[in-house]
Amino acid sequence: PGQWAAFKGGSIPPGPNLIWPPRKLGDHFARHGFPAAQFQKWFLHLSDSGYWLTWIDLFSGAGGDYLNMVWQPARGRWRAHVGIDAGRFQETFNEAVEDRYFPVLADVGTWSGMPRYAAIYRENEPGRFELRFGLTDEQAQAGFKQLVAQGFVPQSSSVISINGQRRHTVLYRKAAAGSFWARSGMTADEYQQAWQLNQAAGRNVRFLDVYRHMGQAYFSAIFSELPKGEGIGKHGLDGSAFQQAFEEGYQEGFRLQLVAGYDGANERRYAASWFRQAAPLEKAARVVARGPAATADAPSAKLSIGHAQRAEQRIPQRMRHRTRAVGSSADEGGDIIHRRD
Repeated sequence: PGQWAAFKGGSIPPGPNLIWPPRKLGDHFARHGFPAAQFQKWFLHLSDSGYWLTWIDLFSGAGGDYLNMVWQPARGRWRAHVGIDAGRFQETFNEAVEDRYFPVLADVGTWSGMPRYAAIYRENEPGRFELRFGLTDEQAQAGFKQLVAQGFVPQSSSVISINGQRRHTVLYRKAAAGSFWARSGMTADEYQQAWQLNQAAGRNVRFLDVYRHMGQAYFSAIFSELPKGEGIGKHGLDGSAFQQAFEEGYQEGFRLQLVAGYDGANERRYAASWFRQAAPLEKAARVVARGPAATADAPSAKLSIGHAQRAEQRIPQRMRHRTRAVGSSADEGGDIIHRRD
């Protein structure tokens, strides 16, 4: 069979052609356990259809490299780079900031046993930020204390484990979040307890990452008070159980906000969160449901709690912008990237 080819700006060649039309804009589009090798064409297709990425998660499992992704109708100009090594991650960051595109999500996963990074940028996204990668546990904890004291709020806290060593990729922004709670080294039982604790306090999960370290599955999660609404969370799901949960949540008016694959696991498992925004002054909570898989206890990580400051005035965004997803094969170490004043 022939290969898909873009005719944007050109003419369609003569003879029989199968046309892949743009997708109709729904309120969101999500895929889980998506093969990394097929992502490029879907990136181009969905961005050309008027969507932008709101969630991306890289992971390996069952001998393959995969992504989880959530798309929504675009509300401005944006770009994303996915599956790149540390050197290219730094380069694309520098290029984005120079063009006034600023990060809203950063992720790291292991593909073929090597660190691979992803980031989503939006044009003129307001608020100061700081993005760091390749941090040890000690560096990540010290950075948390320093930045929270300066009024920053954690937006993403992604972790990988290579050769028994954890490395953190973290993004902080000055944004409205109300009270928030973050922790990066929880077992499945500890994550269950954290969900219940935060739901009781009126906080919903905003970021989630799952990684395998020393033979155990660990969770990194960020909960925040704003925006207010009702959340559903499940973990330890196989593909069919996730699909069933997705359909049930959709029928009840919930929309998938994030899905994380168990990076480095021998089989594909997922943890996910659905959210339904509340009307003003409404408070709602829902207890997380446990999936079929569980992990044994392991030493807990340090607990970090803080409060956020209000975000700066939002700058109006212009037309949607799309750039290509980027792939690479080399690998480098990481360090502090940048802080914008």
